[in-house]
Amino acid sequence: METIPSTYWMIVIGVLSGMLALILYYVAMLLKETTSTVVEVKETIKESRNLVKSATTIVEDVKDIVSSVKSTVDNVQEAVLSPVRKIGDAVSSLFGFLDRD
Repeated sequence: METIPSTYWMIVIGVLSGMLALILYYVAMLLKETTSTVVEVKETIKESRNLVKSATTIVEDVKDIVSSVKSTVDNVQEAVLSPVRKIGDAVSSLFGFLDRD
């Protein structure tokens, strides 16, 4: 019993080697999953960039439409309200003149 049998050492080294091989296997699987995830994320980022470009184009078009509608409303307001104000001023002047008597 003074020396440890060689089968014991073979079993210990075999178990340690198996554990090391299992750890390396899990690290390899983790790297494989990481690379596939990175590829998927890159594709998703490309698609999202395209969507953002499309949204930017749509927003610019909407801004153009809103500005044209705003200028049209301003022109209509100027065209309609100016004569109405002039008529109102004339009517007010007339009533003011008639009230003086």
